[in-house]
Amino acid sequence: MAKGSKTFVCIVSLGIISLFTDIVVGYGGSNAIIISSSVDRTCEVWSLWETIKKYHNMSSREVVEMGKYTLLRSMLKAHPAVIVDCIFSAHCQIRGKAPVKPNKKSPYYTSLVGFTDWRRDLDLSIQPHDKFRYYGGLTMMAAKIAYESEPFVQSVVNDRWKMKFLGFFDFWNDFQNRATTQAFMFQNTATNDPNIIVIAFRGTSPFDTYDWQVDTDLSWYNIEGVGHIHSGFMKALGLQKATGWPKELTKPQHDFAYYTLRQKLRDIVKSNDKARFIITGHSLGGALATLFVTMLSYHEEKTILKKLQGVYTYGQPRVGDRQFAEFMVNTVQNYGFKYYRYVYSSDLVPRIPYGGIGFKYKHFGRSIYFNSLYRGRMVKEQPNKNYFSLQWVIPKYLTALWEIIRSFITPLVWGFDYYESLLMIGARLVGLLVPGFAAHFPVNYVNSTRLGKLTASNEVDDPIHEDDIESDD
Repeated sequence: MAKGSKTFVCIVSLGIISLFTDIVVGYGGSNAIIISSSVDRTCEVWSLWETIKKYHNMSSREVVEMGKYTLLRSMLKAHPAVIVDCIFSAHCQIRGKAPVKPNKKSPYYTSLVGFTDWRRDLDLSIQPHDKFRYYGGLTMMAAKIAYESEPFVQSVVNDRWKMKFLGFFDFWNDFQNRATTQAFMFQNTATNDPNIIVIAFRGTSPFDTYDWQVDTDLSWYNIEGVGHIHSGFMKALGLQKATGWPKELTKPQHDFAYYTLRQKLRDIVKSNDKARFIITGHSLGGALATLFVTMLSYHEEKTILKKLQGVYTYGQPRVGDRQFAEFMVNTVQNYGFKYYRYVYSSDLVPRIPYGGIGFKYKHFGRSIYFNSLYRGRMVKEQPNKNYFSLQWVIPKYLTALWEIIRSFITPLVWGFDYYESLLMIGARLVGLLVPGFAAHFPVNYVNSTRLGKLTASNEVDDPIHEDDIESDD
């Protein structure tokens, strides 16, 4: 096959693949090239050309040459998500140059988690006056984009959400001797109440071994008067190797999550007496969001806690024992903020570490539980609370099968925003072997906050009770 023909096949193949997923595999000679997306799917065709010209220094004539194929032009009109870097890669093949590697500092570079759910915009049909749904949708999207790079997050917050980006942080883990904890902050300036500050912690990156070290460090860390807590999560939050949890650090050599973010909130309170705070995260990020509040309470940061509007966690694992749960229930009651712990269907992660005899981890507060039909209800304990119950084996596998079927039905009912990428469908296939694996991905929680309906929505405003702690059985 002639070189020009190979390039044409490459361009067409890239376009077809991009119709279904943002993960693009191109063929260049004898090498396979995996290239991340560099333009948002909603941009117009002309903006696409301008973007190519701007970032890759191509002339208008060269851009036109890249778009001269009728099939490619029709795909661009029907689906403007055809990838800039893919086109540029094919262009490099024409010129005989090597394709560029993905630029991780680009605002368009997308993580693996981002490839499972490409949505970046908020659901504009959910209005701020419906506070529970609005902040549920906002915090879940924040928890999702927390997996991305700083330029990506800043671009989404400022340009797409029209809110104010306040900072992105890489925090030090004293026990891993490197910065492995990420979070970002923003101010919700898109409503009539511009005083809400949101902190979103990043969850576990699938192929980050340091994150997995954090997750699997199941040893207890005991704080007198608080309880026994998951050591890995404590270390990720800022536990000091030499001194534990002092109230203040003396000349720290690094930025630690708890101490740095606490100082940020202190400064905000001083400059804006009307400020209120929301803490959120998915997976590991949800655990860190909860423990951040734990340490604020332990250090008696009353001014900050009185400004805390809510904690929203999604797919959060258990983080402490019964004494810890009692301490947190007391904290929520004393300061009056909302604690919303979302659990989707058979998601494995909220059901670990094991809460039975031997481990004795306990969730606190009622769960906002959504089933695979996105029907929600408030429950004290999520169904199949420890995952390994024999009576739930068959239902788990049937649910995993249904979720694959549903991934093709949902976009037909609710529109293009609910199409799932090939990577996400692949994860659902893996879920047939390990039920609950695919249920943990952010796409399920985004859909739950957008499509979900609570059977008794008024219950979300009910105060937390002393007995809102998981039982021992």
